[in-house]
Amino acid sequence: AYAEAGSTVIVGLDGGEQGGKIYYHGDSMIISSDGTANANASVNESTVKASNISAAANVVIAKLSGTQESRIANTTLYTDGDITISANYNRDDSGNTTGSASAKLGGSEVQVNLVGAQINSATAISDATVRAIMDNCSVYGLGGPDQYAGDLTIEAKGNSVAVPGYTAATLTGGLASAGVVQMYARANGLFEAKLNTRGDNVVQVSELNVTTDYTNNAEASILVPKYGVTADNAELNLAYARTGAVAAACITGSGKIHVSGDVTVKADGKTKAVANMSSADAKFSGVYI
Repeated sequence: AYAEAGSTVIVGLDGGEQGGKIYYHGDSMIISSDGTANANASVNESTVKASNISAAANVVIAKLSGTQESRIANTTLYTDGDITISANYNRDDSGNTTGSASAKLGGSEVQVNLVGAQINSATAISDATVRAIMDNCSVYGLGGPDQYAGDLTIEAKGNSVAVPGYTAATLTGGLASAGVVQMYARANGLFEAKLNTRGDNVVQVSELNVTTDYTNNAEASILVPKYGVTADNAELNLAYARTGAVAAACITGSGKIHVSGDVTVKADGKTKAVANMSSADAKFSGVYI
């Protein structure tokens, strides 16, 4: 079973090579992209009662990739209001995960006495890119270059989660008990919030906030027989988890930035890679694992 989901969402304003001008008279200008994506793959086996056979392998793969980007570029903004550039991916307002890569092995009521049993594997891969950027822009109040705009907030928030596992039925028997399982979890993410100025850019705002907040989790757990396996080779059970997160909250470039109030530049995140092996209430003999 194989499932793959991918998306690219870019929202923003771009004045191009000639540059653009915007006079905004409202209280709040918001450039926002908010996305949720899932990749779910599973295999469910029927009731099996067999002896002296060779069992075929079950392979389940779920791949999830997504790009969520909000940006303002090559523009001069005049406003007395606040400006918010926000990108959010697979994350609710409380920070909880709303989408993930999930690969599940399933099965129930399995009684086996096998000559050969191939490996059953579940692989979950999540790769997220979340960016909020202001690039090559000047910002003033409506009164002109001597005036300050409201608050400028640039924020990137996202979760990248990969979880291979079992369906509920499997936990009482089946492939879980047979102990011929390999689980792979990989969660990667790039999370970036950036204010980049160039040349004669001038940014004059009341407060400046550039922040990144992310969660990057890979969790792989397998069940092996609690009461042991009699076998010629029982070395292939494997739980593997890996995370790779890059997070940046930064102010870069050669322009001028004037802030009359507070400045916050912060990157917050949680990264977790967990590989577990626990036992199931089962015993098999004559099984090649």
